[in-house]
Order: sequence, then C-alpha cells, then structure tokens
Amino acid sequence: MIVVQNAIDAISLGAVYALAALGIGLIFSIMRLINFAHGELIMVGGFTLYVLAGQPYLVAIIAALLVTTILALGLERLAFRPLRNANPATLLIASFAVSFLIQHIVLMIFGSRAMGVSFMAELGDSVEFAGLRVPRLQIVTILVTGLMLLGLVLFFRLSRMGTQMRAAAEDFTMARLVGVKANRVIAAAFAISGILACLVSFYLVAQTGSVSYKMGVNMVLIAFVASVVGGT
Repeated sequence: MIVVQNAIDAISLGAVYALAALGIGLIFSIMRLINFAHGELIMVGGFTLYVLAGQPYLVAIIAALLVTTILALGLERLAFRPLRNANPATLLIASFAVSFLIQHIVLMIFGSRAMGVSFMAELGDSVEFAGLRVPRLQIVTILVTGLMLLGLVLFFRLSRMGTQMRAAAEDFTMARLVGVKANRVIAAAFAISGILACLVSFYLVAQTGSVSYKMGVNMVLIAFVASVVGGT
C-alpha cells in the first residue's frame, strides 16, 4: 500500500510539473525562447485569487484565467514581438528582465511577506479507499491534467490553429512561406501558456494556502529542467 500511496503522490506532483513544463516547452518549440517570465504568470494567477478572496470560486477562477491569459498576450506583444528576430541569448535576457520587472511590481504593491489565502480548502480533505488516504487535491490535479493533455492533443491534431502551431514548431520559416500567420500562431501559443500557468497557480494556492512574489520561481526552474529532459 505504501508503494501505491507514493505512486499516487508522485503522479500528482508530476502532473503539476507537466503543466508548467508544457507552458515553457510550447513557447520554446515555436520561438526558441526559454520564457522564464512564465513563473510570473503563475504568480499573477495566485495573486488574482488573493485579491478576489471571498468571491465565489467560479468568479475567482475565471478572473485568474483571464488575467494570466491577457498578461501572457501582453508580454508577447510588448516584450517579445519586437525581439522576435533577435538571437536566443537576447530573448533569454529579455525574459529575465520581464520576470524581474513583474516580480518587483508585485513586491511594491503587496510586499515581500507571503500572504494567506483560502482557496478550495475542502480539497485538503482525504478520500479513503482500499486502505489508501488520497487528498482530494491530488485526485483533482490528476484529472484536470489528464483532461488538459487530452484537450491539447485534440487541439493540435484536429484544429486549424493546432496544425499551424505544429508546422511552426517544425520549421517556422517554411510555415510562414506557406501562409501560416506568425503573429496569430505565437499569440495563441502565449495564450495557452497563460492558461497552463494559471492551472499551476490554482494547485500551488490550494496546496499551500498562501501567495508570495516568488511563488513561481522554483516551479519554473523545475519546469525548465522537465522540458529539457522531455526533449523540447
């Protein structure tokens, strides 16, 4: 039973890392950009939940998804689009600059201390079956990640935009020559990465019950390693 319990714990944690790594890997596959500002999308999603504490969960969830998606699109338009033809080192430095900028804006507004926030505290309760005690948060995490991965597979295989994104990931220059619109494809990739980052923030806030301006740093480093190991 201990082995099964540990396996469930590992799958749940791996599911969160997979969502974070997908957000980084998706941008890298198209733009060859290692977007370390992805951690700040996670952080902004968490602070949106903090600001909307006390509101119905559905309102907070939709608002967080909108905020992170809009922020991701804004970063693409204002920070990365002007540097699209720059070398990878310049893009990497730009992502660090954006990351530090967002961190310090949040630091000036909310301060450096971690702040408590109640978000789906009931997910901390455990479900018992076959001698196992599994937190509801782990079950929800595994299910949401599975559904998200299935949705992305269907999106990339069946939708027009998904096909264009796969073509851009294979050969961006050739994809543009055959009619793929670069701005639209890259914007879609950033929007999806924002949604993935927000899902990670839901997990972190529900698990820890707190938010801080550095909450996305460790996650994005682990996600970067995971994306490299995964062969992005």
